[in-house]
Amino acid sequence: MQETYAPKSLKTLVLVNKVDGARKVDYEPEYAVMTGPNEYIIGYGFEVNDRYRDFRHVFVLKDGEAGRYPLKL
Repeated sequence: MQETYAPKSLKTLVLVNKVDGARKVDYEPEYAVMTGPNEYIIGYGFEVNDRYRDFRHVFVLKDGEAGRYPLKL
């Protein structure tokens, strides 16, 4: 994208910025709507096995809940 449009700067915004230690890459967004725990979150676009993404709020998925639903429905 940068090569095509040649912007003078590029900033990132994320909905949930996970706490330190949650990332597998060294990256820090410039802007974040909220800070979240180092746990699996669902709702408002975040999903597990094609479920929960339509919730209007963001929740922390309970331990073991992701395994309740098969990958293919």
